[in-house]
Amino acid sequence: MPEPANVSAAATHADPYPFYARLVREKPFAWDDAAGAWVASSAAAVEAVLTSPLCRVRPVAEPVPGALDGTAAGDVFARLARMSDGARHLPRRAGAMVAIATLDPSRAESLAAQWTRALWTEHGGWRADAGFHLPVCVIATLLGAPESRLREVAAWTTAFVRCAAPGADAAAVARGADAAAKLMEVFGEDEIAGAPPMRALASALTDAGEPDARTAAANAIGLLFQSHDATAGLLGNAIVALGEHPQVEREVRASPALLPELIREVLRYDPPVQNTRRWVGEDGVIDGQPVRAGDPILVLLAAANRDPAVGPAADRFQLRRSGCRGFSLGHGIHACPGGALAETIAAAALRTMLEMNADFSALAARRTYLPSANGRIPLFA
Repeated sequence: MPEPANVSAAATHADPYPFYARLVREKPFAWDDAAGAWVASSAAAVEAVLTSPLCRVRPVAEPVPGALDGTAAGDVFARLARMSDGARHLPRRAGAMVAIATLDPSRAESLAAQWTRALWTEHGGWRADAGFHLPVCVIATLLGAPESRLREVAAWTTAFVRCAAPGADAAAVARGADAAAKLMEVFGEDEIAGAPPMRALASALTDAGEPDARTAAANAIGLLFQSHDATAGLLGNAIVALGEHPQVEREVRASPALLPELIREVLRYDPPVQNTRRWVGEDGVIDGQPVRAGDPILVLLAAANRDPAVGPAADRFQLRRSGCRGFSLGHGIHACPGGALAETIAAAALRTMLEMNADFSALAARRTYLPSANGRIPLFA
């Protein structure tokens, strides 16, 4: 099979992993003219970038994507913990973690099972939108949104996510800006703003010197934003793994208690977020390479996950794995705080599909991938 044409095409390639392996061997941290960026692929280089004090999650001169600046989507984006650096980031991240800690994992599991059955029945199978709507409906409910608002919240979250994607056109940006404004209205309503997770989030931000209800609402929306593609991709790639590994499917059907291990291995082996970006904030050295302020860095999380340096047989899919670390949830101060919740939702959805005797091999055989430069998200027609 031909390799991906470039690193940007790798995420949705049929099998990008031999390409990643070659980069790990030959160019663990190197400048890529085609990408116009440094590319970090080895575990050592990825860890160095993600923990470097030189790196930022956004370009210093562009904290909000230019296309979103001045819109409601840009206002939400600017307030997100995951899109902030320095003094603003740590209290916002702490607030997000406080809010997540108030969410009941048992209820998340129950809601995920309920919504999986409902979406499967509604669509006559696991169709394209189901994977995106599932995590949003679960998390929005946990945050306090009433059932009557969940469908529109899910649709608006999709529009917001798509408008923030690199290369989004003017129409997508307009839809996303309108959706962001509506989401801010919903999460500013008394019924939702008064729910325990929202109060915890607002309180954490207020304690940090930010008595701003809009920032609390924006970071609640940020939880939906982060879960939308990532959880859909995690569940979708788990479906593909079961469909392509019959022995693993037999083991899991015989012992559903293995589902959390399956999800963790999928997260490492075929992650929904294949890469992320950082920007150098000031001149310095990262992983032995001199870098300059403004330099972009493409961080290949999926390549680092299979670097032989991370553990034995890193390029093999296997349950009951130990001693093989991964980078799919990030690393350092910007590591994803909602990873455990995403794993819970995906495992509960798979357990429900097993109970419904889903044909995973048939689903895997007809998958396509959402066009994306960084996400590996199966779509099931």
